Amino acid sequence: LFPGADRNVGVAHRTSFDLEAHQEVSKELAGQFHGLNEQIEALEVGAVGQLERTTAGYQILKLVSATQPTPDPFDDVRQSILDNFFDERRRRALDEYLIKLRDEAIIEWKDEGLKRLYDEALANRNSTGG
Repeated sequence: LFPGADRNVGVAHRTSFDLEAHQEVSKELAGQFHGLNEQIEALEVGAVGQLERTTAGYQILKLVSATQPTPDPFDDVRQSILDNFFDERRRRALDEYLIKLRDEAIIEWKDEGLKRLYDEALANRNSTGG
């Protein structure tokens, strides 16, 4: 034992994990949770998973409880559906307007390197649809 070890016995880092919240984790953090869904889904309630080494350190998963996801009532999500629909239409209209402006613009490039980067970015944007 090292000095102070007796104070650390039985202490574990506990994290409450909500699967729905996990699905909303940003892409930067998603890498930390790679494969976590499969590990959680394989556990029975009360079961403890394997010791895993991650970038955050060693982790042990224990499934304390599980509930089946239920869809939100339509009235609760109606406004967000409408917002998404109109945001998409607005984005498409803006993209079409910007394409028109680019086509009509007279651009005099002073640096061929910047022109090449611009052309590559524009081609990439067109190929990805955004």
